Amino acid sequence: MSKLMRNERPLLILPELAAEIGLNEAVILQQIHYWILKRKHVIEGKSWVYNTYEDWQKQFPFWSAATIARTLQRLEKQGLILTGNFNTMAFDKTKWYTICYGAMTQFGGMIQAEVAVEAAGLPAPIPEKNEQKNNKQKNINREAFLSECLHFEQSLGTDKVEEAWEIAAAKGITAWAYVRKILMNWEKDQQGRPEKTPEPKPLYEPLVLDLTAGEGIG
Repeated sequence: MSKLMRNERPLLILPELAAEIGLNEAVILQQIHYWILKRKHVIEGKSWVYNTYEDWQKQFPFWSAATIARTLQRLEKQGLILTGNFNTMAFDKTKWYTICYGAMTQFGGMIQAEVAVEAAGLPAPIPEKNEQKNNKQKNINREAFLSECLHFEQSLGTDKVEEAWEIAAAKGITAWAYVRKILMNWEKDQQGRPEKTPEPKPLYEPLVLDLTAGEGIG
């Protein structure tokens, strides 16, 4: 078995949530959700988790600390998380995080239901026939989203996909359709560039005569 395939707890990604707020944001938000459900630090009626950017990086070794910092800042800017400082030492600037579950209602659908149910620790209700039909459509949308993400990562590279999300977030836009449009334009520009034709090499190397040979003799 490959060393990369281990029996460790996997990171969870909700494709529908990723399509709404961004892939990086969805991964980190889900991880914060995982930790605050443990309720190790309850302050003012809210469950919190604290970590430095370097500590978060241990959980996300595929990202730099700078990428994690930017992602957390975007989540805070979107109003999806709250940050605080409840450290006992004044010099300790480690941030504390909790999720604004009320803000999740803007996304509606199963995202709202799943998050609210997990936060309350209650079993999920059995969906009715209409909900099952809607969920089937959402599964199709999720598969399309993941397929498109993979396509652009292979075509343009992961860095360009992340850059597109950042451009959208800077404008306050979280819809995948907008990010996809950016990536499609970049892909079109890339395909429109003519490839450089290498200059043909001469069949024989030109003979270079040294006309200065023997200078100063005689």
